[in-house]
Amino acid sequence: MKSKLINKNTLISLSVLVGLTILGIGTYSILNTNSVFPVTDDDSLSIKRIYFANYTEQIDIGFYFGYTDPLSMIISLETNDALYINFNSYLDCYGNYGMGGDPVINVNLALYLNDTQLSHNMVMWFELPINDGQIYFRYPLSLQWFDTNISPGIYNLSIWASNQGANTNCDFYSSSLFAQVYSIN
Repeated sequence: MKSKLINKNTLISLSVLVGLTILGIGTYSILNTNSVFPVTDDDSLSIKRIYFANYTEQIDIGFYFGYTDPLSMIISLETNDALYINFNSYLDCYGNYGMGGDPVINVNLALYLNDTQLSHNMVMWFELPINDGQIYFRYPLSLQWFDTNISPGIYNLSIWASNQGANTNCDFYSSSLFAQVYSIN
C-alpha cells in the first residue's frame, strides 16, 4: 500500500493558519482581560496616600510567630478607603548541619494591622542545600494584599514571621514594606 505525502504548500498553509489563529486568540485574551495587564478605566479608585518603609540590614526571624521589628508603619484610613500592601524581602537561612542544623525549615509570614492578622499565613517550606556541612540559602519573596473593607482608623501595619527549623537561623534582608490607600468613590 502506498502512503500519500502531504503537499509541501498545504503543510505551510496549514501551519500559517494555525499560527495566526493562536496569535489572534492570544491578542484577544490580552486586550480583553485584566489578568495580564491590570489596567482599568474605572475612576472609582484613586490613590490618596502612599506609605513606604525599608530596612537594608538583617532582621532576625524567631522560632515563635511574632512581630519582626522594625518592619512596621503607622497608616491612617478614612471612610470609603481601600488598602493595598506589598512586602518584599530576601530570606537568608543558614546553619551548621553537623551541629544539629536542620536543612528542612518552614517560614511563616503574615501581615497585621495592630494585633489583627489580615492575610492568611504564607507558609514557605524549604529543603536547604548542604555544602561541606554548612547550610545557606537566599530566597526572594513578596507578599501582596488588597482590601476594601477596613474600618476607618489609625493602624500599625507590621510583618510577623517565624522560623521552624531546628538550629537553623533565618533573617529577612533588604526588606521593603509599601502601602497605598485608595479612595473608593
